[in-house]
Amino acid sequence: MGVLNKLVFHPSEDGNWPGQEIWSFAARPDLRLVEIHGVSPVDPLQTSMPKEWHQYPAYRLTPGESMAFQQIKRGDPRPAPDQLTLNRSLWLRFDGSGYTIQDTIKGQKNTNWRLEIDPGITLGRVAVDGSEQLITQRVGSDRAGIELRNGMVNLVADSLYQGAISALPATGWDHDFQQVQGRLFLPPGWKLLNAAGIDNIPRT
Repeated sequence: MGVLNKLVFHPSEDGNWPGQEIWSFAARPDLRLVEIHGVSPVDPLQTSMPKEWHQYPAYRLTPGESMAFQQIKRGDPRPAPDQLTLNRSLWLRFDGSGYTIQDTIKGQKNTNWRLEIDPGITLGRVAVDGSEQLITQRVGSDRAGIELRNGMVNLVADSLYQGAISALPATGWDHDFQQVQGRLFLPPGWKLLNAAGIDNIPRT
């Protein structure tokens, strides 16, 4: 779980193990840049490894040898700005006590692998790429949120807002968006006359 600096070849002690192994290394320069030391490189085309592994550098190890990693750089010191869009649907309750909200967030996220929402909005369900996610709250924080592990975001969140119906947070999320659009659904007996702070408000 921590920073990996070395891998050692420990063969099985039952004697039913080859005298050497060929290891392939799939670099992840977006996470960290390393140099490999202590092992002998081999031509992957001259091995019996799967063809899809031929694109990676390969190394021969014998029992007791270790592959050492010298870290050159960790992470991206100058990540590109996030490019996220928010599409929000709001359903006003019949008694006007608040809104049910569904947010669809899509785009590219390169920094801060957590997304949190304003404490005035109660987050009830979040799905990323169609899979349900665990909603968590950090110690000392009043904001609920989720952890993101993929730079390409495709998220749907359902939540409740029980504050003043005439003063909604623009997004409620602790993140800036390149574009925000929404649609308000009103029950019978309600009509939207006007709203401030929005670029385009049709049918008002």
